[in-house]
Amino acid sequence: MNFPFFLFNFPTCVGSNLNSTRVPPGSRCIGFHQIRVVSVPPCSQFPPLPSSHVTGRFYIGLAQPATRPRHTAAPYRFSRPPNKTIAFAVLNLLDELGGFQPMNATPDINKLLASIATLNGGPLFRLSADQDLQNKSRFAIYLDTPKLPWMPTHPNFYSESMDALMPASPGMPRLRTLLPPPRPDYFADLGRVRHRRDGVRSINQAANGTSSASRSSSEDFAFAYVKERLHEKRLYRVDRLLSNFLPANLSRKERREMAQSVLLFVSSLAKAIPREKNLLYTMKDLPSFIEMSFTLAQMREKFDFLDWTSIFQEVFNVSDIPDDMTVYVLPPSYFAELGRLLPRFQPSVVHNGLLMIFATDSLLELVDVTDTPDWAIKCTRVTMQVFPKAVGAMYARLWSKEELAALRDNLSKLLDLLKETTVRRLGHLPWLDEESREKALKKVSKIEGRFLAPPKFFNETWVDATLAKMTVDPQDFFGNVIRRFRDARKEMPRISGPPPPVSWAYPFVANAYYDPTSNAVVVPLAMVSDLFAYGVSPRYLWLSQLGNTLAHELMHSFDINGWHFDERGEVSGWMTSDTRVRLTARIQCLVNQYAATFSHSVRLFGRSHSVDFDWNVTSNENLADIGALQVSYDAWKNVVKSHPDMRLPQVDLSPHQLFFVGVAQNYCYEVSDEWYVTMVEIDEHTPFRERVNGMMMNSEGFAEAFKCPPTASLAKFRKCSVW
Repeated sequence: MNFPFFLFNFPTCVGSNLNSTRVPPGSRCIGFHQIRVVSVPPCSQFPPLPSSHVTGRFYIGLAQPATRPRHTAAPYRFSRPPNKTIAFAVLNLLDELGGFQPMNATPDINKLLASIATLNGGPLFRLSADQDLQNKSRFAIYLDTPKLPWMPTHPNFYSESMDALMPASPGMPRLRTLLPPPRPDYFADLGRVRHRRDGVRSINQAANGTSSASRSSSEDFAFAYVKERLHEKRLYRVDRLLSNFLPANLSRKERREMAQSVLLFVSSLAKAIPREKNLLYTMKDLPSFIEMSFTLAQMREKFDFLDWTSIFQEVFNVSDIPDDMTVYVLPPSYFAELGRLLPRFQPSVVHNGLLMIFATDSLLELVDVTDTPDWAIKCTRVTMQVFPKAVGAMYARLWSKEELAALRDNLSKLLDLLKETTVRRLGHLPWLDEESREKALKKVSKIEGRFLAPPKFFNETWVDATLAKMTVDPQDFFGNVIRRFRDARKEMPRISGPPPPVSWAYPFVANAYYDPTSNAVVVPLAMVSDLFAYGVSPRYLWLSQLGNTLAHELMHSFDINGWHFDERGEVSGWMTSDTRVRLTARIQCLVNQYAATFSHSVRLFGRSHSVDFDWNVTSNENLADIGALQVSYDAWKNVVKSHPDMRLPQVDLSPHQLFFVGVAQNYCYEVSDEWYVTMVEIDEHTPFRERVNGMMMNSEGFAEAFKCPPTASLAKFRKCSVW
């Protein structure tokens, strides 16, 4: 399992991100908010690996793709010279999925959707299976909206129990992730598309019913403008792919008719997807999820435009699915709209359109992997998705057994310290009545830590046995990925049986989270620094950064979602109605305070636009942020009573001040205006600048540490006290 790695740093305050910053081999990341991610050097520098090593064969496929074309059509016309072999492979795969269908054909859309889902695609909807939120002893099926180009790419959040190939639905309680900035070139060409084909813009307008620069009355203008430009770029990519996909023997009239129909379908489908901010509203707590749940029998009746039984059977590799299987539809309004949209188009148009969406949004990314300047980063992401267990095991073994033991021990002590501090604060919170206080104390005492990586990742026999089942052809990179997607679907746990009892994150994922269904805080290995392992850093550093992160996840056990789960992770409304009313009032205090305090304008395409915040969407995360700061600061003060913390030489800040600086460092990024307005629209977290200031202006400790006068900008507001 020895393997060379680059360590990629997720830096603070330098205006960069994971994709563009390289740390030399052998160096160690310093600071708790820096992400250590497995990566590889470019293919030309890649050292030889044993041919028997499955990941070695996979990388050889990346380094030396086959050169013999296997498709007679012309390759897709890329903005950069493509890898023609993989381009041919994309067209071959589209043929395998049914290929082009003429206008009067009646293809089986159900079969197509199931086949694409087995390849990890979701052009009409995303399909996954995970633990049922209402009954954790059984699986449930989750249907979600497709991912669109205005949802910035980010390192995938892998759930070890589902192997990352059944993507969990956004809003699931265990999926609390802070989205890092998109890659630097994500918005680089926004608004600068040249040589537009005639008809594409008019088709986009026809689907929208307005001019391309118009805005929805309910959508922030700045985000609407960004989204519209990205949507146009996507249509151009579909249009270029169509020119190679349509058979050469079609008449000019037939080509024009089919191309315009497919483009109109693609655009209409994108417009049918609800506003992301509205989806966040519907996914804030358990009752909202329950309202969106149906049995399979109800699905067949309410959404009868597809054969759901056959799709689920094919995707989950089962011969029978009971009628009482729970299906979460996120949201039902979108799937109802699909029932009205699909009959408007010929089945052949829907078929061809779904193929174009799948190819444009998923397959062409694989073509780009081998022909881009950031090849190593994209190669890493593909490898983590295709071989998450192998990469996770190799990543975990960068540390010695002694280092890992020290990390676990220190993490356990840190979590216990934060739990003790939380217990002390629970004892005098005025919004808790005695009945709720007793249950809250019991819940805190039962919170467990799940640290670093699943134990089996350190079992080399298990890893080797898992890899032995995989087949890799060094001369067929694209085929390796496609085969692995299909095989992974076959290896998934049977949805007729019980799901895995606990949730783990892969060790290379830099995101801690609270899992309410097991009442546990999960901390992957990538979240932890060597400085923490050996205790060489000041206490204010690890309590303000890693400690504050763990405290944030602890606070989620008491938010508007956490109050639905008891100490065993079972669904149970343990808060009394009076306590909920008082807590809700304090949350509303935060909403009103943030609305009165924060405003922001961005400059896009030569114009200044006000950003449309919705503090109800972010209230749950703001509640956890403020509570975490209070708990972690109290914990640090108790620690340094007997062991005072060191001052930094030549730094004119006290340890108390440095604690708050450390907290702010967690969220210190330089971001573009485009990224800012996109995150405001699609993320449940407050943007970084407002996030830090919101925490500090509600902290008495911050005001005392910096001796803020009552008129200071972060001291003049009435504090909303929850914890």
